[in-house]
Amino acid sequence: QIRLLTLFPGVNGDNGDSPIRCILKPVHLDDAHPPCYTALSYTWGDNSNKVTIEVNGTEFEVTRNLHLALKHFRNTQDPIPTLWVDAICINQKHDNEKEAQVQFMQSIFSGAQETWGWLGPEVDKSNNAVDLINVLSRAQWGSLKSPGIEDKLAALDHLLTRDYWYRVWIVQEIVLSKK
Repeated sequence: QIRLLTLFPGVNGDNGDSPIRCILKPVHLDDAHPPCYTALSYTWGDNSNKVTIEVNGTEFEVTRNLHLALKHFRNTQDPIPTLWVDAICINQKHDNEKEAQVQFMQSIFSGAQETWGWLGPEVDKSNNAVDLINVLSRAQWGSLKSPGIEDKLAALDHLLTRDYWYRVWIVQEIVLSKK
């Protein structure tokens, strides 16, 4: 059994600044009809930098990086899918539960419809790096001589040296994901 997160939409007209509200529900992965959900892969960030959200009507602290991820996906996805987020879906205050849930990680990530990777908000023109990756994936080699390519290569370097890529769990999260 795992818990899945339903993230409520923000309030219209608040520029995405309304509090994060969500509910947690237990589900069984071995059901004949497995649940549809999206797994979130991210770095916790500074554990001393916490933000309060609401989970099942109760205040719940998450790292600022997770808060930014939840805010981003809440404001950009319509509809918002059911999520699995380790810091919320696993009771982090109970070591026995954490140990038991680690055993489910393969099932959790391989059972997800897709996995979203949150690298953090755009910094150092990292969106240029994503643009460059798109160009490279289409093998438009002539565009590598285009004006501004140096800025895009620098942005790619910044993107690929983020803390996210240095996490041990990232390999499992990416390899096991369907999409």
